[in-house]
Amino acid sequence: MRRMKGYRWHTVYYQFPFTLGTIAFFSDRDALLTFARSRHHRDLMCWVTDHGTTNATGGYIRLYNAEPEGYSNGIWRAEADGMAHIPTFTPLSTETAGPPVHRG
Repeated sequence: MRRMKGYRWHTVYYQFPFTLGTIAFFSDRDALLTFARSRHHRDLMCWVTDHGTTNATGGYIRLYNAEPEGYSNGIWRAEADGMAHIPTFTPLSTETAGPPVHRG
């Protein structure tokens, strides 16, 4: 992650017995989303969320925006009732649709 363009800082946290996470800062949204598309991150998240039975029940990226008008908070979304791997990545600012997560 440190070698990714736009990377600024990160820390890992753990809360006994089952909570593990990473807080990371990137220069902009596209830099974060580019990291999220990396092979290493994709492989890690597929391992972590392997049907919610082996290693963890879920994984997510929460985005916080600093708006010029003042205070803002993270935006939560859930596209469906079931937990599943997403089929496509979130589009970058220069795209209309993100590429598929798993390529043939």
